[in-house]
Amino acid sequence: MYFAEYPIIPAEINLPLQPAGVGKCSSQCRITRQNGFNLHMVFYTRKGSGRLFYLGQEYCLSRGDIIILNKDIPYEYIPDDEHWHTSWITFSGAFAAETLSAFRLDGGKVIHYENPEPVNDMFRKMMGILKQQEHDWIYTSSALLYSLLTELSVHSADMSGEQGITDDEGYLGRAFEFINENFRRDITLEEVASAAGVTPEYFCRIFRRRMNMRPFEYVAKMRVQEAKKLLETTSVPVSEIGCAVGYHDKSYFGSVFKKYEGISPSAFRGVK
Repeated sequence: MYFAEYPIIPAEINLPLQPAGVGKCSSQCRITRQNGFNLHMVFYTRKGSGRLFYLGQEYCLSRGDIIILNKDIPYEYIPDDEHWHTSWITFSGAFAAETLSAFRLDGGKVIHYENPEPVNDMFRKMMGILKQQEHDWIYTSSALLYSLLTELSVHSADMSGEQGITDDEGYLGRAFEFINENFRRDITLEEVASAAGVTPEYFCRIFRRRMNMRPFEYVAKMRVQEAKKLLETTSVPVSEIGCAVGYHDKSYFGSVFKKYEGISPSAFRGVK
C-alpha cells in the first residue's frame, strides 16, 4: 500500500518551515537519488527494516528509527524484506536548514523510539491536515512540523546525553585549530579528522551539524577571505595569490573566488 498527499502551496507563502508532502508505504521499494532530493525529509520506519546509504555511511533502519535527510544530499535506501513500512514528511521553508542545524538534526543521526506512538500520532495529524486542507491548514501544518522537529531534537539529546555534545565540541575545536594553521596548503579530510581525533565519516557529520556546510566549503571560504586581504593590500599577481592560499591552478582559484564573491579576483581588485 502506498499513500501520499502533496498539496499545492501558494507561491506567495514563504514560512520558516513549510511541509510539502506526507506519505506512507507498507512495501518500501529501493530508491536511489544520486543528486539528492530538492526537499528536506523526515524519514521514519514504522515496521520491518531497510538500509540507508547517506553521507558516506550505511544505516540499518528498523521499527522506531527516524532520520532527517537534507535536501540535495545524495542517498539510497534498500529494503531488507518486502514488508518495510515507512512514512515520510518532506518540507522546505525560508529557515529550514537553519532550524535543522540549530536542533542538531542535520548530521545523519538515527533517532530511535522504543515507543513510537507520539511520532505516529504526529504523522497521522500531518496526513489529516494536508489531506483535508481546511482553513489555515498551511499554518497549522507548519506549526505541527516545528513541534515534530522539537520533539526529535529533545529526544535525540536525551539519547546521547550532554557528554556527547561536549565531546563533539572538543573534536571540532581541534579541527578548526588545524584548519586555521594549515588552510594555505593542500590538506586532506583524513588529516583534518586525524587532528580532531575522529574518523573522517564522523567528522563530516558533526561538522555539517555545527556549521551547516561541508568541511572543505569552510576551507574554501577561509581561502577566499585570505585572498581578498591580499588583493586589497598588495600588488602580488593573482596567480601568486592563488598559490599563497592553497590553489595552484589559476583558473580553479578564479572559479572558487567567483563562486563566493560573484566576481573574479582581478575584478575584485579593480573595484577596491
